[in-house]
Amino acid sequence: TLCNRPNRTWLIVIYTCHLAVAAFFHAMRSCEYLHVEGERRSTILRMADVRFFKNNVQQSITPFDGASADAVSLTFRWQKNDHRQATITMYRTDHSILCPVKAWSSIIQHLLTLPYPSPDTPVCTLHQTTNSANTGLVLLTSANMIASLRRAVADIGSTTLGYSPAEIGTHSIRSGAAMAMHLAGVPRYTIMLIGRWRSDAFMAYLREQVLQFTQTVSLRMINIENFFHVPANPPPAASLTAHGQLQYSASMAGGAARVPPRNPHRLPAEDKEGAYDYQ
Repeated sequence: TLCNRPNRTWLIVIYTCHLAVAAFFHAMRSCEYLHVEGERRSTILRMADVRFFKNNVQQSITPFDGASADAVSLTFRWQKNDHRQATITMYRTDHSILCPVKAWSSIIQHLLTLPYPSPDTPVCTLHQTTNSANTGLVLLTSANMIASLRRAVADIGSTTLGYSPAEIGTHSIRSGAAMAMHLAGVPRYTIMLIGRWRSDAFMAYLREQVLQFTQTVSLRMINIENFFHVPANPPPAASLTAHGQLQYSASMAGGAARVPPRNPHRLPAEDKEGAYDYQ
């Protein structure tokens, strides 16, 4: 239905919206769903890399009914970290717009209306037309996405969001996905799998200045009012140091080894000059 719209500008805006929502739920790099300048190791997803499932059965593309699917799976054939053929599945939501299944369903429906679609058709393909001529297929670019994102930020307002349009880019979708999952309490290893991070590098995307970052921390900190510190096993022998502090030692192969003083609350110890030395 998108290709039937005569206004190409409207088509670009709507299609970038679908791609932005789809990319958000899979924490995608811009080069995985857009045409970007320069050489990239990651490859753009093709139509064949998007699959829909309902009741654990893969849905057929012809006739296509992806909107009723339970889940959508993306296969990332080649990524910048050399991780290949990674398949990540996300399930539908009840939201009318913010749903990975609905977003990818709209994208595939659009691709199927292109002239001669194939399994190798990139997901960012548009049919460019003018009032007088058919100018062929083009790829949606990162510049198109940035323009749409910044327009959306301007419409919502910096007062609501806390940042200006100039501060957002295509990578904001990937970092925003990591932040959204973290705020939702998604385990770290699950975030790594969905975003295909090979380490905890995604932690750099978490913004501690986000207001909701510590929303429930203070309540959780007082859930357990008391705690018991388990004594060392076996209890080490103790002796006083020149500073009047307890020194512990334990027998080990090759001689005695010093054991740090038992100080569960990390309280400061006063030295000869009266200054405090934190353990």
